[in-house]
Amino acid sequence: MVFTVISIFIALYGLIDFKKSVMLFTVYQIFWYPTVICSIGGISLGTNSVIPLFYALLFIVNRKKIIRTRIDFPFKFPFLLILLSLLFSSITALTGFSSEFNRALMRMFSV
Repeated sequence: MVFTVISIFIALYGLIDFKKSVMLFTVYQIFWYPTVICSIGGISLGTNSVIPLFYALLFIVNRKKIIRTRIDFPFKFPFLLILLSLLFSSITALTGFSSEFNRALMRMFSV
């Protein structure tokens, strides 16, 4: 419970100062114990997956204030090939699309 509250406070500090909050969260990950924020129907939302997704969403929303220069993603083509490979693997899997697609999502988000 204590680690969950601390990680939520660090994530909310990201609304004020994004860069310092990400640095603080990175250092905090060394000492923290990954906890579950909520569990609904067997799907648990842990702090090790929710907080980084919150930072990604916050980055997308505040991109203009954070980035001052425009640089393209250097590994765009290999990244797209890996995503297409995961998608085609889940479509042609013997276990079925839904279970393999869930496994691919879990692999992408490291849940």
